[in-house]
Amino acid sequence: MKITYTTRNQKTYYLYRGTTKKGEPRYYFSPDKSRNDQLVDAIPEGYEIYENISCRLYLRKIKPKIILDEEIDLVKTELKKIMTHKDYDLYKVDVKKNIIIIYELNENIESIVECSKSITTKTEDEIREIVITHATYSPLMQFVLTNEKTRSFVVHHNYHIVQSNWANINDEAPLESHVRSFIRKRKIALMV
Repeated sequence: MKITYTTRNQKTYYLYRGTTKKGEPRYYFSPDKSRNDQLVDAIPEGYEIYENISCRLYLRKIKPKIILDEEIDLVKTELKKIMTHKDYDLYKVDVKKNIIIIYELNENIESIVECSKSITTKTEDEIREIVITHATYSPLMQFVLTNEKTRSFVVHHNYHIVQSNWANINDEAPLESHVRSFIRKRKIALMV
């Protein structure tokens, strides 16, 4: 079976294998089913599919994890606790090397839903789902692992959404402490 992947914005891509000028294999995704290169049946060993926050797809080498799964789960769980049903996708979480990044939705979903009600027969939930499917996100906060032995993190806040300018807003501490300070107490919503 050929490798396909459907992104968050509901676009389906196919994994192709081409050749570099040096004769090495080159893998890439394309929405086009009729390319000249060969469709791939299996992900090459040691690689994984990665969809970034902008819905771009990459085939990347699997690297050893620096951030633990339970640390990612802690952040995601706490974010879900502060979000209501309507804004479930208000935040997204990604990991890059030693950094847990929280992204915030750029669009005001409820304003778009309200404005769209008079021009469509779709329900509020259907409109909301369309907006979320095509939404864009900007980096808001980072938890940066600074000491692997003690699992200590510092928190950076992006104080300028258009161009990333990260400010250190706390001292080094365990992730649980930062999550309690900046997510559980809902400070994350007050920082933008």
